[in-house]
Amino acid sequence: MASLAAIAFVLIAALETWRQPATDRQSAQRWVTNLALFGLEQIFTLAWVGVLAGFATWVAGPSPLSPWTDTWPGWIAFVLAIVVLDATTYLTHVLSHRIEPLWRLHAVHHADRVLDVTTTVRHHPLEVVPTATVLSICAWVFGLTAAHVAFYAALSFIVQAIAHADLRLPRPAMRLAGLVFVTPELHALHHSRHRDETNSNYGQLLSVWDQMFGTLVDEPRSEPISVGLEAYSSARFGGLLGALMQPFRRPDVTSAD
Repeated sequence: MASLAAIAFVLIAALETWRQPATDRQSAQRWVTNLALFGLEQIFTLAWVGVLAGFATWVAGPSPLSPWTDTWPGWIAFVLAIVVLDATTYLTHVLSHRIEPLWRLHAVHHADRVLDVTTTVRHHPLEVVPTATVLSICAWVFGLTAAHVAFYAALSFIVQAIAHADLRLPRPAMRLAGLVFVTPELHALHHSRHRDETNSNYGQLLSVWDQMFGTLVDEPRSEPISVGLEAYSSARFGGLLGALMQPFRRPDVTSAD
């Protein structure tokens, strides 16, 4: 599944480039910055998961639900893993917009001024600490294995790569898919500069959580969607160093609708 996720990312990037070649220096710098952030995030992920695994071995006993879930057929366990992990990711995402320290980290993702497949991997490396911790606790409680988590991670990555892609996809198909899954037209609104749209459509893989908890917005404003964050739009937040330092610097302006 990891290989399939990588292939999907490369294929989408190739389609975007073929449709609209990124020839200017600023576009090339965006790609370098976003991909460099992804590389650093992977290093932090490996390190932090190692810390969590060591801590779990030291203090944690058997999962409270594993005697129950271990008796389920394999395919049911994978469905459970997808549902539980995606619901947890939705909740974590909501909190990352509402708790200031978490938002400062997550805002690095939203500060991208163009929405394309590389935005998928534009995250501050330290953001992995709260997200991986919450997902690890969730996996332990429900007795999920590393294979379950890896499968969900790859599947959600593919959906997110499509959701961020700068591609023209058939609208009727996307409207139908949006009843269950996160789609480009739903996720583009999540990256809007308008706060009420940014604070909506939190789903990672499934859109059903937004529908259930009233955070779904499926109709944009009349004007074209403008992405990014006004509070982090100055040159000092540009480039790799600017993105890494962004959570620790004062914003340019106070965000407003």
